[in-house]
Amino acid sequence: MSAVRYALRNGVAVLHVTSPPVNALGAAVRAGLVSSMERALADSATGLVVVGDGLTFPAGADITEFGKPPMEPSFGEVMRAFEDADIPTAAAIHGTALGGGFELAMSCHYRVMSSCARVGLPEVHLGILPGAGGTQRLPRLVGADAAAEIMVTGRQVSAKEALALGAVDAVVAKADLEAEAVKVVEASPVRRTKSVLVDGFKDADSIAKLKARATLNAPKSIIQCVEAAVCNDMQDGLAFEEARFRELQGSTQANALQHLFFAERACSKVPGVSPEDAVDVRAAGVVGGGTMGRGIAMCFVDNGLPVTILETSADAAAAAISGVEETYRRSSAFKRGRLTEEALTAKLDLLSSASDVDALKDCDLVVEAVFEDMAVKRSIFADLDRVTKPSCVLASNTSTLSIDGIAGAVADPARVVGMHFFSPANVMRLLENVRGARTGPAAVATAMAMGKRLRKTTVLAGDDFGFIGNRMLEPYGRECLALLRHANCGPELVDAALLEYGMAMGFFQMSDLAGNDIGYAVRTSLGLTDAASRDPAVEYSADVADALARAGRFGQKVGRGWYAYETPRVPSSDPAVAELIAGFKDASLAPDVTHGDVVDRALLALANEGFRVLEEGLALRPSDIDVVWTSGYGFPRHRGGPMQWAADDVGLAEVKATLDALHAARPDVPYLKPAKLLADMADAGAKLGDWEKFL
Repeated sequence: MSAVRYALRNGVAVLHVTSPPVNALGAAVRAGLVSSMERALADSATGLVVVGDGLTFPAGADITEFGKPPMEPSFGEVMRAFEDADIPTAAAIHGTALGGGFELAMSCHYRVMSSCARVGLPEVHLGILPGAGGTQRLPRLVGADAAAEIMVTGRQVSAKEALALGAVDAVVAKADLEAEAVKVVEASPVRRTKSVLVDGFKDADSIAKLKARATLNAPKSIIQCVEAAVCNDMQDGLAFEEARFRELQGSTQANALQHLFFAERACSKVPGVSPEDAVDVRAAGVVGGGTMGRGIAMCFVDNGLPVTILETSADAAAAAISGVEETYRRSSAFKRGRLTEEALTAKLDLLSSASDVDALKDCDLVVEAVFEDMAVKRSIFADLDRVTKPSCVLASNTSTLSIDGIAGAVADPARVVGMHFFSPANVMRLLENVRGARTGPAAVATAMAMGKRLRKTTVLAGDDFGFIGNRMLEPYGRECLALLRHANCGPELVDAALLEYGMAMGFFQMSDLAGNDIGYAVRTSLGLTDAASRDPAVEYSADVADALARAGRFGQKVGRGWYAYETPRVPSSDPAVAELIAGFKDASLAPDVTHGDVVDRALLALANEGFRVLEEGLALRPSDIDVVWTSGYGFPRHRGGPMQWAADDVGLAEVKATLDALHAARPDVPYLKPAKLLADMADAGAKLGDWEKFL
């Protein structure tokens, strides 16, 4: 069947794009559009309407063509065919017209939009810019200010806003969409977007702020293209856009962002586990009504799933419900009216609480979210095993403890899985599911399906201390701490270097946010805070962090940690911390640490541990590691994640050489020795995609 169906209705040519699932503008669709336009002109059609069959108007480019040689006809040829046509053309938009799909719509003379549709130009998220005239046509429709903001943020625009801005001409019910678009071309003359003149930016302050935020190459180039639309005619503007597009295409930032685009689509796929194995979850339970438990409960109710919070007493259970309601009322969505009182009531109606475990007997999924204590967790799971039905999946939100150890308290360990949410659970995108040695396919499938239902970026990890993310956090954090031994180095220098690199937070800022007592408790449970029980042959750099915790400097929650917090959440240097660190300085070390030293030591230690995670089978693929760190730990997306950065930006040979030098200088630091997988791949000059050949 042709990718574009042609029909002539009362003299108007109607083109139906039929390339499921999203009518992507692949080569066959582009060719069908151009040939259908030629046919319409040959048939002396009085107008032309393009509409998408099925779910959506063309939703954008065909991602299977990314990185391949361009195929004819080009996007530019398609847009010119529609804009330059001598008969009126209209786009009938439903679903999501994004990227090339929206550029096609803007090339038409008129746009009619379904009331529930959305449009946008999200190419910035791929490290590129709209390359089929979007940077030139959108300013002509909505003005330079709005166009720049929409493209730099990459956000989707509702039908109501698109109409108000002038991006579309009419908004109608979906059932009337095609008929209304036909009426428009029957009653309207040819009107080409390229003929519209663009006024300059009107809001100088807003544009200045937008430019200040546009620190990466793609948003900078988008703003330049909008400026070109103001100053040039369409032909010159398109030439400028094409030149900027070619500069971005294949750049390090574009490669990194496109790597993540595909990685986030691959990470939910688990070999050997079918989505059909998943339990149909109609009711859920959460054990623990603290911050994490409340956040997890909110994830469930936000997606229409009834949930019961179990607490130790009736008062604690009631407090959990009150805490959830308070969180909703403090949210920007509620304050700005996006979450109405009626909608909030509907959410809270899905939420109940109890202090008797029997209240969870009808649940299909229960997530335990109490503090990190193996004995406590095993006791809870034993109780859950007693009251829940055999098909109920039992999940632990543990961030470090063994899933197999927890599952030992259950008669059927196959139904136990890890579901590691990140705090705040109702905000953070990442869900790190954990498969123990005895976890069954139904439990894995249920956890992965629930991640999709909750609209989380979901990765499956193996069962070992820290899983993927926290396992890699250990050497990263240890190196940040070890840097403090140098004469000129304090937490401010380390964090500044990491922020300059692109991390969302410096290590010490992150520690203060999480709570320095948490790391101290973990180290204590492992026997590391007791000098007598540690291996004297292995460097222990966390002694300074132990001293900080013993001094009660637990972080933001107490107003003092690595930094002082005289203003909540605003860190400032504290002389008391400098004095504490002074006792751990090592005069034998080089006195001057640079930002480059911080990146080499902390982030190469992080990437090196990622290769060990792969060696040990804790991650299914290198890209899963990148997803974990960009979605859950603030690793800069424009660098693609620690594995992509190490392999494609730095280069594995250089990574190995640097680690070799660092390990030679400090042989008592095992995590600086290059992982065998990394060393073998570097020696062979291999690409990251070839990693499985070296196991």
